[in-house]
Amino acid sequence: MKKVVVKKVSELEPGDCLSKDVNDRNGNMLMAAGATVSEKMISMLEARTIDYVLIEQEVTISKEERERLERHIAERLDRKFALVVNDPDMMTLREAIRELMLKVCM
Repeated sequence: MKKVVVKKVSELEPGDCLSKDVNDRNGNMLMAAGATVSEKMISMLEARTIDYVLIEQEVTISKEERERLERHIAERLDRKFALVVNDPDMMTLREAIRELMLKVCM
């Protein structure tokens, strides 16, 4: 699973992957989302006084942590939707929210 994190340009490493376009103070795009950072790019960002960028980081969680998180989300949604369990549309909405929460959290 990938997660978006804010990273100081001074802490960038070659191979980091940008998750969002990098623009200068005038709005000119310097690097596109998805670009793999190189030493040359880091130097260019520092020269343009760009302080932070958003990068994608690979995150892994244990099977136990995933199961705990799934249980926690299910319990929260069960409480929120307790009064509408007989409404199929609301149960469809509940499932969509569950899937989104799992995607965001994992």
